[in-house]
Amino acid sequence: MEHTNFLSPDHFGGDHIVYMGDYLEPEHEYFRLSQDELLERFLPALTKFNPKFERSWVKKAWLYRTAYAQPVPLVDHSQNIPSIQTPIPGIYFASMSQVYPWDRGTNFAVEIGRRAARLMMEKESKT
Repeated sequence: MEHTNFLSPDHFGGDHIVYMGDYLEPEHEYFRLSQDELLERFLPALTKFNPKFERSWVKKAWLYRTAYAQPVPLVDHSQNIPSIQTPIPGIYFASMSQVYPWDRGTNFAVEIGRRAARLMMEKESKT
């Protein structure tokens, strides 16, 4: 995914920012490969998107990995979504488990954060 399709490359000194993600089982071999080994595995796919792609275009690469990328809801999760306002005064809980039935995404994180902020502001205005 080319992030500079969302935000102009001008914001990145003319560079294009590309996210190459893969969501796998924790036992997958990619979790054992080094950053350079993974980069070499992924680079050939870029010619499918741009046949003129050259390895020299890559100025920098970052590798982030985790065995847990998002919540996997169980059956009847909709009946068990935690409330943003907790039983502890002044403590609020906003997490990706509360965006169900939607998948994780920045837009849902922003929305749940705004809901939490509204609750906090409403509580503050009543005191």
